[in-house]
Amino acid sequence: VTLHWLRFLGSRQRTQMRFETGYATDGDVQVHLMRSPLGLREDFRPNRPVREGSYARNAFTLEYRPDVSLEFLRSGLGARFYYERADGTLDYQRAEARLTVRSSRGPISLGARLDVGLTNPGAPPQQLFELGKNQNLPGYDYKEFAGDQAAVFRALALWRLPYLGAPIRLTNRFWLPPIAPALALGVQSGWSRASAPAAL
Repeated sequence: VTLHWLRFLGSRQRTQMRFETGYATDGDVQVHLMRSPLGLREDFRPNRPVREGSYARNAFTLEYRPDVSLEFLRSGLGARFYYERADGTLDYQRAEARLTVRSSRGPISLGARLDVGLTNPGAPPQQLFELGKNQNLPGYDYKEFAGDQAAVFRALALWRLPYLGAPIRLTNRFWLPPIAPALALGVQSGWSRASAPAAL
């Protein structure tokens, strides 16, 4: 159960401030269905073990220009700070920060994003940072690394080719988006650390 309070700041309302408070319970649940009923090839992954408990949870988020990201073409600078605290059977504190920048000049777009995070070493295992291919590190396995400190950096250079850039008209009211081919170069890097035996 969580209550949210959200406010937009500034004359152009580009900054969001959000407070959350509530009560949560974490339980260790085993997988009951091993494969998809749709017949997908891979088995479901087992659930990661968690430390069970209940706690009061409070969180604060301050975000500037959430519309700036590596995945979209909006240019500018974006930033996000997040802090979470739990008190109860499970106790932990967790902080995350993100900085995103993107610039477009004609057919060329450049962007970078840095995510950093920190939680206390004695936090329950479900609050540690886990890094791998699902965290934009395609050279590694699923959640291959973990720790109470982590950082992920991504950079992207994109050159839109001058071909097939117009929308495709099917009827007067129905259009398809342009194919818009492009050449892209991406760099990803990640780091994690267990700073104490409890985190390890």
